[in-house]
Amino acid sequence: MRYSLAVPCKQGYWSKINNQMLSEPERIIGQLSFHSMLSEVELYPKPGLVTAISNGAHQDMSISTFKDSANALLPYMTAFARAGYTFNQQEDLSQLLVNIRPIGIQAERVMFQATNQINTHRGAIFMLGILSSASGYLLQTKQPITALLIQPIIKAMCVGVSSELSQGVETSNGREAFIQYGISGIRGEAELGFPTVIKGLMTYQSLINAGYKSSFAMHHALLTCMAFNDDSCLIKRGGLNGLTFVQKKAARLQSSELSPAELITQLIIFDQECVSRNLSPGGSADCLSAILLLSQLEQLTTIQ
Repeated sequence: MRYSLAVPCKQGYWSKINNQMLSEPERIIGQLSFHSMLSEVELYPKPGLVTAISNGAHQDMSISTFKDSANALLPYMTAFARAGYTFNQQEDLSQLLVNIRPIGIQAERVMFQATNQINTHRGAIFMLGILSSASGYLLQTKQPITALLIQPIIKAMCVGVSSELSQGVETSNGREAFIQYGISGIRGEAELGFPTVIKGLMTYQSLINAGYKSSFAMHHALLTCMAFNDDSCLIKRGGLNGLTFVQKKAARLQSSELSPAELITQLIIFDQECVSRNLSPGGSADCLSAILLLSQLEQLTTIQ
């Protein structure tokens, strides 16, 4: 018996989800992963990051590059979810991570082909891939997708994954940050169930529930992630000084009581500061995509 999703409202994006997709939850997860990647890149302003208005601190990519990448990755996001939805419950959950690795490797290849070798979504593939497969697993077990329920699934999937940073010869921002500074980065986050994402999700949901617009909630969620995340993208560009600068500035803005208009003004200034320092918190942008995915899935699978 397949899990049936309950749609709590008929407005906006949800009205586009047809009956065929409701009978195939893995396709819903894939589509919402795709939608989350697009929503993240279209948000403006974002400090140092690509938006519909600005390329941020990036000389080699634009919003078109991100859209090409997201389109290429859509079937792989569905495949991640399918792997979780069809996973043998008798196996240890760490095997699910093993099962989705080939999907992630192929997704990276397709991303680089679509972007002329530009890394737009490597971190997102890792993060959304794990979240999508964990979400598929929860649906298979007839459970809603919530932060409380998905965290132990992710922890069980990713046990020991940060030990890979001291092994092999793969080159990545995360491995370089570990070798130089001992920072475990996104792998350490995965082992702990993506705590930075969960912090950002709580920020996002609290502001939505308080009646604020989605863009205001997204900005605060992003700032929350930037304040807590030991972002290897920032470390690569600016070392620990660049990371500290962004974390402290993000924390100040996130804890401020600025109006939406005042926050936009301050974010534009923050963006200019990041661009002048060649800083881009790409890891936190990936976290924002993950927050949007989890928020949408919780809204779909929780009785309202």
